[in-house]
Amino acid sequence: MKGRRFHLSFCSILSRRPSSPRNGSWTEMESPPTETEGRWLKTIVVGVDGSKHAEAALEFAAEEASLRGARLLIVFAWEIPMAFGPNAVYSSELLKGLPSEAEITVQWAVARARELQPQVACEGKAIEGHPAAVLLKEAEHADMIVVGSRGRGGFSSLLLGSVSQQVVHHAPCPVVVVR
Repeated sequence: MKGRRFHLSFCSILSRRPSSPRNGSWTEMESPPTETEGRWLKTIVVGVDGSKHAEAALEFAAEEASLRGARLLIVFAWEIPMAFGPNAVYSSELLKGLPSEAEITVQWAVARARELQPQVACEGKAIEGHPAAVLLKEAEHADMIVVGSRGRGGFSSLLLGSVSQQVVHHAPCPVVVVR
């Protein structure tokens, strides 16, 4: 992951602790890692949307899942776009295509994660709903959420996208934002 920058909303879960005791035994100050500390996590949720930032988030999440013995839950959330203006109309082809585009993106992301880290158990979900709300719901029992710093929205000059910002502020677990 050379050259990748990321922001941790909660750093202690990612601190590298020794995987074995020094001198053959653990001291009082140096206890073995618990399931939620150090190496062992159960589930990492990663949000994907087809953007380059989401691809970087997927790569990071796959590597973390491999390092920490976690399973990877890949989520693509989609919703019917808000209409802007009184005459905004969307074609039925566009509306029918949203679920299939989401499914294709999830299938690609699962294949990519398996290519990067074949030993990691992966599951993909395409879910209708607001992306931040869907990610937060899917992460209710997760140990970590990974998102890209920017999605496919139109405000590329912002440091964080609205979805990543909402996830950072409302997540039930640590969040990694990858740029």
